[in-house]
Amino acid sequence: MRAPDETDDASKSLALAVLGESALRMGNKSPLTPEIFTAHFLSDSSKLPLAAAIALGRAGAGNVPTYLPVILNTMEKGGNTQYLLLHSIKEILQQAGNNPTKFTPYSKSIWDRLMIASQVEDNKAVGAECIGRLAIIEPKTYMPQLQVS
Repeated sequence: MRAPDETDDASKSLALAVLGESALRMGNKSPLTPEIFTAHFLSDSSKLPLAAAIALGRAGAGNVPTYLPVILNTMEKGGNTQYLLLHSIKEILQQAGNNPTKFTPYSKSIWDRLMIASQVEDNKAVGAECIGRLAIIEPKTYMPQLQVS
């Protein structure tokens, strides 16, 4: 049997996942804002912040112009928030394979943030995943830069 806090966290995580998926499907018609998700980044729960970050990325993939600038600007703060936002970017990039032109205007900013964030030891694995996804989506632009690195 789960403790009450674990049950509450599981319910919140599920709710965030549903909200993220709904926002993805609704696109720019979704009334949700990034703050709905980022408000859970400071939770004491071990799982809720990551669930919020993934949901933020799903929502962001549905409305790139609203979400991605917030994600990229917030990444500059560093720390655990940066790690969580890398997961959000990973979700956006996963969805971008379906329609890469949505986020093309942001790809340089994404690349720059990824290269900086990936220098932090805790961010290296998820940062590398994101860099790899971006290089696959825009190989002519980012494969040469990877070769130089």
